Amino acid sequence: MKKHSRTTVLFTLFANCLWANLTITSTRVCHGVNTEIHNTSHLPKTKLVDWDLNNDGFFSDASGDSITHIFSTADTFQIRLRVTDSTGNEFFSAYQSVIVDPVPEAAFITSGLCLGSPTSFTNQTIIKGNTPITYEWDYTNDGMGDNTSMNTMFTYPFGGDFTIKLKATSDQGCKDSFVKNITIKRPPNADITVQNTCINSPVHLVNTSTLGDSPVKQTIWSFGDGTLSFDSDTATHIYYSADTFYVTLKLIDSSSCVDSIRKLVVVDSSVMNSYTLSLGNQFFEGQSNIATVTGDFISVFWSDSTVDATKTITQAGYYSYVVTSATGCIASQQFTVSTIERPTELAPANDFLTPNGDGKNDILLFTNADAFSNCVLKVYDQRGLLVYTNNNYKNDWHGDNNNAGAYYYLLHCDDTPEVKGVTNIIR
Repeated sequence: MKKHSRTTVLFTLFANCLWANLTITSTRVCHGVNTEIHNTSHLPKTKLVDWDLNNDGFFSDASGDSITHIFSTADTFQIRLRVTDSTGNEFFSAYQSVIVDPVPEAAFITSGLCLGSPTSFTNQTIIKGNTPITYEWDYTNDGMGDNTSMNTMFTYPFGGDFTIKLKATSDQGCKDSFVKNITIKRPPNADITVQNTCINSPVHLVNTSTLGDSPVKQTIWSFGDGTLSFDSDTATHIYYSADTFYVTLKLIDSSSCVDSIRKLVVVDSSVMNSYTLSLGNQFFEGQSNIATVTGDFISVFWSDSTVDATKTITQAGYYSYVVTSATGCIASQQFTVSTIERPTELAPANDFLTPNGDGKNDILLFTNADAFSNCVLKVYDQRGLLVYTNNNYKNDWHGDNNNAGAYYYLLHCDDTPEVKGVTNIIR
């Protein structure tokens, strides 16, 4: 939108018997501005006043003492006046120069009309002859200049409708302005629900994003392993190696607003688990051997279809189980247990102890005591004093706190005669 002022050019024609003189008071105007031109000659019996405004030698461009003229282009024009009196005499003024300066044609385009991101303003103003131009941007059309760069960027603090105005001014003060209305829109808010997984097991990633001001045009999943998906709501993916991966969800709406989010997915390779047997892999007939499975799993499934982490084993045989983790990983273990005939009598303990920690004769060992229950051990020194007692003996007396010498023991268990004997602590 161009705003122009009116410029007045005054011509004065002086005449004597053979010549006329023209005086001009404004010799420089902006293209497109209405220019007023006046004949101020004082000739008697003036009949016609004609103007040559483009220096083509023809006084046919305008007539009259006062005219309004807009020059056709930015250039330098030679203006001349011809006055004819009632007797047909013609009087001419001298040529006078009028410089018509070019006016900028202000224009710009915008991009990035999304809340939270910079909006770009790309200047497309043109002017004849590459005349220098200065600029003034008003991002909100409040009459206040916000920036004087040729191209600029601005991040709007909130969404809505805004009016942008660009004012362009040439080095001769010729001005033009361009106004454009834009709408800043809220982008989508990307979010996803992820879960850890196991190799070769499908993981389901749920799009929990919320919409902005425009519908989503494109949904892009990047799983962190070089693969992509364009599912809109739920993406299902299988990882074939154990590692940590960043899953990225990118949303592009119909207004070209973009938002993305990245979350970590842990891919496991197996389930950590182990088992223990309370009586080891061999136990006496009639006993109960407790198998206990521990580890990072959420379920266990035995080969006999039981699902408890602890299992009571009373018979020899082959046992196996499968555990499953929260990430879908599966692992299995198997073991074999055997039974031996239960003895009818307790075997005596070893004849001597050498409690030096070498794993040989370090404890008072009754080799078949674990075949019986409620075993009570009593140990006496040579004076007959009780130095040790245990109401549930498990082959764990090592004599560390006792001096070298002979010691008498008495072991009594349920359902079997007691056994007694002598052992020697050797240091």
